[in-house]
Amino acid sequence: MSFWRKKPSARTHGETKSAPNGETGNARGGSSDSQRAKGVSGAAGEPYGLFVFQDQAVEGDVEKRNAVDLIAIHGLNGHFEKSWQATTPEGHQVNWLREFLPEQMPYARIMSYGYNSTVLFSKTEADIGTFAEQLLEDIMSLRARDSTRPIIFICHSLGGIVFKKAVVRAHERDRYSLVLKYIRGVAFFGTPHRGADSAYWCSIFSNLLKTASLGVHTQSNLPKDLELQSRALREISKAFVDRAKDLRIFSFYETDKMDFLNCRVVDEESAILGLPNEVPIAMNGNHKTICRFSENGQRYRKVWTNLEDMAVNAITQTLSKEERSYHQTLYTSDYQSHRDRNPSPVAGTCRWLLHHEEYRKWQQAQASSLLWLSADPGCGKSVLASFLIGHLASVESRIGPSETICYFFFKADNDQQRSPVHALSAILHQLYSRQPALLKHAFEIYQERGSCISREFHTLWHIFLESIEDKDASNIILILDGLDECEKLGRQQLLRSLSTFYSADYQRKHRNPKTPLWSLKTIVTSRPDNDIKTAFLRMLTVRLRGEDETEAISKDVELVVQASITDLVAQGLPSDFLVGLQASIIERADRTFLWTTMVIELLKDATERGASKKELSAILDSRDIDDVYLHLLGHSANPGQAKKLLHIVIAASRPLTLDEMNIALAVHPGLAGFKDLSLELKHPFENYVKSLCGHFVRIIRNSIYLVHQTAREFLLNPSALGTALPAGRWGQSISFPGANFVLLDACVEYLMLFSLEDAQETRSRFKAGLIVVEVSDFLEYAARYWPVHFQAADPDWEPQYLQKYVDLCDPRAQGFAIWFGKYCYHHRLRRTKLDIYDGVQDDESLVSFLVRPTHSTTAQFLGLDAIAERAEIAELETPDEDTSNLQDSEDLEQLLDELDPPDEMDVYGNRRFDGGNVRTRVKTRNYVAGESVYELESTGEWITTGADANLDVGDSSLTGGILIPRRPKQDSDAFAQPHTVSTAFLRHDASRVFRFLR
Repeated sequence: MSFWRKKPSARTHGETKSAPNGETGNARGGSSDSQRAKGVSGAAGEPYGLFVFQDQAVEGDVEKRNAVDLIAIHGLNGHFEKSWQATTPEGHQVNWLREFLPEQMPYARIMSYGYNSTVLFSKTEADIGTFAEQLLEDIMSLRARDSTRPIIFICHSLGGIVFKKAVVRAHERDRYSLVLKYIRGVAFFGTPHRGADSAYWCSIFSNLLKTASLGVHTQSNLPKDLELQSRALREISKAFVDRAKDLRIFSFYETDKMDFLNCRVVDEESAILGLPNEVPIAMNGNHKTICRFSENGQRYRKVWTNLEDMAVNAITQTLSKEERSYHQTLYTSDYQSHRDRNPSPVAGTCRWLLHHEEYRKWQQAQASSLLWLSADPGCGKSVLASFLIGHLASVESRIGPSETICYFFFKADNDQQRSPVHALSAILHQLYSRQPALLKHAFEIYQERGSCISREFHTLWHIFLESIEDKDASNIILILDGLDECEKLGRQQLLRSLSTFYSADYQRKHRNPKTPLWSLKTIVTSRPDNDIKTAFLRMLTVRLRGEDETEAISKDVELVVQASITDLVAQGLPSDFLVGLQASIIERADRTFLWTTMVIELLKDATERGASKKELSAILDSRDIDDVYLHLLGHSANPGQAKKLLHIVIAASRPLTLDEMNIALAVHPGLAGFKDLSLELKHPFENYVKSLCGHFVRIIRNSIYLVHQTAREFLLNPSALGTALPAGRWGQSISFPGANFVLLDACVEYLMLFSLEDAQETRSRFKAGLIVVEVSDFLEYAARYWPVHFQAADPDWEPQYLQKYVDLCDPRAQGFAIWFGKYCYHHRLRRTKLDIYDGVQDDESLVSFLVRPTHSTTAQFLGLDAIAERAEIAELETPDEDTSNLQDSEDLEQLLDELDPPDEMDVYGNRRFDGGNVRTRVKTRNYVAGESVYELESTGEWITTGADANLDVGDSSLTGGILIPRRPKQDSDAFAQPHTVSTAFLRHDASRVFRFLR
């Protein structure tokens, strides 16, 4: 990771940038090195104080927001530079703090603290407390101009004790509070933290002394105050534990013994604090080599990746509360779990890609470039993409000094994964997680335009380009898997955007001569669809045709089969049968991972049940994937319920959780209430799902998915328009409208349960937690998405089928406020508070609903025209009903209050005006949707008092009402057009009920 691009260092191993007197820049003085910090005094030439190895985080007097301080502290008898130094095979001395770490963390000021640790056992008065205070004083002096940078410590052995004492002392003295405030984490290397008694601590200290003196000390000539010092170590460690709870801690412990000791100097038990915020990590090496690295390899990777993680987390905390809040709004989809939907690659597979000529061409390109990896269905594209994410994040594969890896996995089976807007949000969230300083590009636009930008593809793409082309941005590697599964319109937008970026003209115009040539390298995987092929022909694209890599894919299939056969042996299948089985699977696989893995799953299931060779051979006769799917579903324990489940999975706007699906399958018109529903639920439900569909579905992070996109294609009949459930067959047995109707029915039947119970009792039970969680789990999905499924189920509803949905839209119905409040929360109020009203300010249907809540205005607000038309006819046939005192008013008011606390509302929030005894004159009067609104002479604010008031300009009898939030500086006649208002005006008597805005 890097927060700005840094040209690779020209220095070679063994070179050291030294001060004129032979020492590196000393923060206490004594060196004229340009990198040294000024203002800390000390004797010239002494190896004590803070020494700056790298300081690139300050330009002139302007501190970069993405800077962090790293401070290393050596151990007993150590040296600020030599303690971190190792010898390469060629004989060069390499200090990883100076030579390696700046490449991974160029945004950091890297320092090393030197102190005279040998005096601990001399006759001088210096002790650990003295060193700790000297450290704190040096840090304060060094950070006089940049006191708000996060600080991370790197401590070896006794250096960890000095650090712990410094933390304890900083808690005790206000003088050091500014240093303490910005300490974010520490990496301990072989630091002793705990021991059972004084004898244990004496033993550790004895080993430390022997190590520091290369084994010269023996028990007979140890200093007399060893026990005293050991007691001090124990007390410091105990005091530190209570003060370390807010730090991020990585404790590296040694695995090897010292040559002259028959044990490790600090064993694993002592080297680990045992705190919940601590990560213990074994490090190959003994007590001296645990913190020394001669090459940028696997041992070192354990260190710098965790230091990087701490640094990113610390820098993110320097963002403002509003910036951090906005960053979280970009997390619109669980992109990590999307990646986890794909099985992990079997050891040895996928690596052929790394040696492929086209991949290496992409990797070695000096300019931004795109690699298109195409392959047929079921050939392992997503597994390859997941493998590449892990591989490219490793040290061995780094293309440059540092890169940020961003990814998104498209899938056609849910709204989140088929949306390019969700993809861009996920990419930006990952980018800003690794490079927080770039968040400014999004945040500035967000402040100007509000949360609507999160729904605009072109705005998000513009923000992405602005971010990656920032002079302080590190290079980005972007991996987009399954582009063919992105929804069609969005796919065209994304292809056009990529085509423009990778065009020769764009690259020539936007090349920055002060930065490396490339800023964005992209890998796209997809089927070889024509529209994708045509788009990529117009840009600088490297294509790797997976369709042609038959030999490489066949070898990977063999590895997968071999690994699976080993598992089958362990399950008890006869070895003589497995010899022929392995060859048969490989022969019939036809280079398709999906068929292979599915057949193997079937074989495993058959083995668990107990199966004959004839039965196992029948499974192998499934020549194509459709045959495998038929075999899977043919063993369903309840085909009717299995079909209902598959309808729901196909129609779902997002993957349903196990608890949600349990309710969706259980609900039906005959239920009398939630108690009846709870009796219908299956336990354990995951087992029930497996009995219905077997391996045709996958359960990942508690959510249900189809096993593969081809499973969806197997079930769906694209030409079928009806909603009836087909019987007797599986292939192409589901229409998309039919699937939506099944899920719509489940949602509506569930929501109607709220009208069967007393509203007051229901509200009380929810508040008290008496409605079982498992029964209420489906509320969020049903309330939020039933209008979506209504529209998708049938665009031309016959009037006779609409009454149930009209009844659901009745604001007077008991329970209406509960589900409607959920809908409003997700669709209207789930905004960042800076612009909570942007999503509703142009919605005239909300205006109509707030003024006169009825069946029809509810349906109009939901965008359900068919229901609204049917409701309007019914309303004309019945007398106008008074809605000023809705039965469920307190339900919705309390629900919205709980979901959106007042202290988090926007400054434009609606609030009550109460003039008390002070009469306020009316300055101007206007009408909005038949409602009178008045401008107050005293404040210039607008107010509505409901239909009962009828005041004229100059009238002074206005004493109270509901203030109308509005954007600053609007003409009074703006209210003649409802769409120009923030739609926050509320009629007085409905305000208690629908407090969308306060």
